[in-house]
Amino acid sequence: MDDLKLYANSPDSLTKQIEVVASISKDINMKLNVNKCAETHFIPKRLKNAQVTVAATKSNDRSICFPMLDGEAVYKYLGIEQKVRLKEPVAWDRAYGRCYEIARKLWDSDLTFRQKVNSYNSTIIPVFRYIASCVAKGSGKYASVLKRGTRLDKKFRKLLVKLKSRYKCSCVARLYLTTDMGGYGLKSIKNAIEESTIYLWAYLCTKAELKGSLNLFVTMANREKRCV
Repeated sequence: MDDLKLYANSPDSLTKQIEVVASISKDINMKLNVNKCAETHFIPKRLKNAQVTVAATKSNDRSICFPMLDGEAVYKYLGIEQKVRLKEPVAWDRAYGRCYEIARKLWDSDLTFRQKVNSYNSTIIPVFRYIASCVAKGSGKYASVLKRGTRLDKKFRKLLVKLKSRYKCSCVARLYLTTDMGGYGLKSIKNAIEESTIYLWAYLCTKAELKGSLNLFVTMANREKRCV
């Protein structure tokens, strides 16, 4: 089990969830790596002025002791720093900045073209797919998110031209076409965003315990608000 996130409405509830995961891990002769775990708490705006104290969860199992992240602390997922209340545009920009440097080194390396494509698809694309999956709602329209994906794809195509991995006037569609159809097999960030949204919606539709969340998003969609 890797990259698991648990959400709860109270420290006690979170403790119980963590203990369940720890118990399952023990049953398969594994254990939690507490050095790679973290815990953070979010206080709603309406309680900001109240004196609300938040303490780390306390488990009966002494081996379970996660570090508590404050407002400035971060942890990383897929190499991208995460924190509470990080604005969406900032997340996209930071992800692009880091991924651009990785992509530049990748396309400027001595790997074969096929190896570069496979590496790009497995290291760059998942980052943007993950960000898209985390944004269940937000300001603006969903079309603006897809336009962002289109702009990012264009920037990375310019990088390919700059590093002489692609001709400037080459067919754009063929670049993203699968190899069995005569294309180069490069994955598109825009398509990854769409796939992530479809997957998230399908997940909501197939999980009975998430019916409340599904109804909320349906209501938001009927009000023409941006959501899954």
